[in-house]
Amino acid sequence: KILLLDESTSALDTQSESIVQAALDRASIGRTTFIVAHRLSTIRYADKIFVINGGKVDEVGSHAELMATEGLYYNLVKRQQQKDDENETIETEADATVVTNGVFKPELTRAFSIESRRSEDIDLRRKSSVAIKEKKESPSLVRLLGLLKPDKYLILLGSVMAFLMGLTIPAFSIVFGEILGTLSQGSTDKIQKDVLLYSMCFVAMGIGTSIAAFLQIYMFGICGERLTMRLRKMVFTTMLKQEVSWFDERDNSTGALCSRLSADASSVQGAAGSRLSTLCQAVSTLGAGVVLALYYSWKLGLVIICFIPLVIASTYFQMKIISGQITKDKKSREDASSIAVEAISSIRTVASLHQENAFIDNYSNALEKQFKKSKIRAHLRGITFGIAQSMGNFSYAIALLYGSKLIVDQELNYGDLFKSVEAVIFGTAMVGQAVAFAPDYQKGRVAAVHIFKLLDRMPKILVNALTGDKPTKCEGNVLRGLSFDVQKGQTVALVGSSGCGKSTIIQLIQRFYDTDGGEVSLDNNNIVNLNIPWLRRKLGIVSQEPVLFGYSIAENIAYGDNDRKVELNEIIRASEKANIHSFIKSLPMGYDTPVGDKGTQLSGGQKQRIAIARALIRDPEILLLDEATSALDAESEK
Repeated sequence: KILLLDESTSALDTQSESIVQAALDRASIGRTTFIVAHRLSTIRYADKIFVINGGKVDEVGSHAELMATEGLYYNLVKRQQQKDDENETIETEADATVVTNGVFKPELTRAFSIESRRSEDIDLRRKSSVAIKEKKESPSLVRLLGLLKPDKYLILLGSVMAFLMGLTIPAFSIVFGEILGTLSQGSTDKIQKDVLLYSMCFVAMGIGTSIAAFLQIYMFGICGERLTMRLRKMVFTTMLKQEVSWFDERDNSTGALCSRLSADASSVQGAAGSRLSTLCQAVSTLGAGVVLALYYSWKLGLVIICFIPLVIASTYFQMKIISGQITKDKKSREDASSIAVEAISSIRTVASLHQENAFIDNYSNALEKQFKKSKIRAHLRGITFGIAQSMGNFSYAIALLYGSKLIVDQELNYGDLFKSVEAVIFGTAMVGQAVAFAPDYQKGRVAAVHIFKLLDRMPKILVNALTGDKPTKCEGNVLRGLSFDVQKGQTVALVGSSGCGKSTIIQLIQRFYDTDGGEVSLDNNNIVNLNIPWLRRKLGIVSQEPVLFGYSIAENIAYGDNDRKVELNEIIRASEKANIHSFIKSLPMGYDTPVGDKGTQLSGGQKQRIAIARALIRDPEILLLDEATSALDAESEK
């Protein structure tokens, strides 16, 4: 039995740490326990302590033995005790607000005030933002086609080619009918001459068809990919512009948003992309076929046309079956995606707990529900699709039977019979092919509903700036009549136990959320009335858990100011202020060193100092430090 504790209490306050540490002490009874600790009080009673310095073991012994040697461990303990004594002094004061001389040089005079305007408590609640919920509605065809407007000339050319492709089938039926008519009568020389002529017509149609098919697929293929690219950019841009509380919604989890971004954007092609070419081709084929059938024999044409509504009806029922379940399938896919994202992003925790099979089972169960429902729908779709496909054979049989009667009655000749029958039958077959794409079309319509709802959604904090509504709330009273001022050049410290609202104040200043009462003011201006991008450009933030991107150190620091190109000398100055320059220069690649996904190649202290440099690169007028050193050891914190 082995218990591994990797800085398990580093991010906790003193009170929470004592509670958690007591639980860990009980859990370690009877087990071999390995502890990696920044807070040395958690290892005071360890049987053996290894002090590591520069990648090597510097000291070994118990707490008492190491303290007696007065070496590196002794210095670390004394330094941390001094820090803890200072923290206890601060926490025991009646007023938990400390004001000292400023450490940054803002040009604006500012005063933050969070004041209660009425007797009720300030109620900060994260109100459930209206997530994208599925409704029985469809986007207008005009708006769907409007998505293709940037490529209208390509669509026009592709549609013309699709219509020409559709006309080749009635043309084929005409030539085919002429050949059959020629073979049924006439001399051998005439038959040979006419067949050669019509064979050349087939060759010409083959060449024309190949060119038209290439242009049709090429044009619509380009338009479809461009459409997907535009939609993904639009959706991603809209997502990033939503208020923070929108991302707190369960329906807007990371897995769900990634699924929408990848699947919905490409699915819209089924309603407004490449499937249009099939529709154009089917319309031209069927339309020309009906005209030819009525032209050569209106009686036979009417008989054949009677089967067209049956094909359309089977198409309609198939789409009804599909549309009722697409939304449920989408929800199942998003649930499965959320499980996968959670497992992959936390793979170290999953592996350490040996819970791989548990996540596999959860993922399989999420897919199994959709699979069982899909099997039932597959039978229904198979029936409707089979009926649609069989209509061609049924109509062919009845058309030939009735056509033979017309020939016997001398109302129709042999060649015209096949011209009429082949034209409409092939047209019906094209409709059947269009039916095959009905699932893609319906999925595209549903995906378009999701995308349009997201694109039409205005971030609620932006709405608040216009209407005065305060939509972003969370359950429970977090702040209760809190009020304080900060003057130019001052440093204000907020201390208190976990959950008392310290980080909430930081989020209010950044305007991630709005209050239900009171206000946050900058230069006596309510920040609700200020431009949000302008406000946030004035702020620099260093959080307890720094988030680094999978790029180089220089790029991560430069991300602190995206309004301009940040020069390397500015990055170096910010790194020197953050006390990270020497470490970066010691790396083989220096500032070009990749930090890994989420900064996994760096230690906690190194990531935190890079985050500080990133905050300083924009020369912020207001610097926000949200427990920036809570998870660091004494050396890194210094």
